[in-house]
Amino acid sequence: MASFIGTYTNKVDRKGRVSVPARFRSSIGSQPFNGIVVSPNYDQKAVDACDHPRIEEVIARLDQPGAYTAEQRRAAEIILSRSEEITVDSEGRISLPPAMMELSGITEQALFVGIGRTFQIWNPERRVEWEAQSLLGADAASLSLKDLYTLGGAAE
Repeated sequence: MASFIGTYTNKVDRKGRVSVPARFRSSIGSQPFNGIVVSPNYDQKAVDACDHPRIEEVIARLDQPGAYTAEQRRAAEIILSRSEEITVDSEGRISLPPAMMELSGITEQALFVGIGRTFQIWNPERRVEWEAQSLLGADAASLSLKDLYTLGGAAE
């Protein structure tokens, strides 16, 4: 299963294409579908993305009776209906849907942010603002990589 960590800024060319970071492409390229699934993130004004096997897991769970509450099922259906499959071209570039570019404010540069099994694509300035707001009054500023294991209540 693919994993995405790190932060990478890439230039958007005049045709609206942007290179997916090589580290991310190496995870994506090993899949039968050479591409990603993208979905608008209206809350953060960014684009959520994952590899195809990740979205297939979600779809498989939708088929399992009782796997989701009715509210969770509706949310999943809305997210999936707004998602799109995008292929990575031979040079490692993608073209984001215009509506997602507009939502995220991506114009000249795109910031790829790995967050585990998924990643996000941001306008770099918006991400800086979001991180600053997220750190205000939060303990997140004092966290480090060694702390991640215990964040969800896992034992040390």
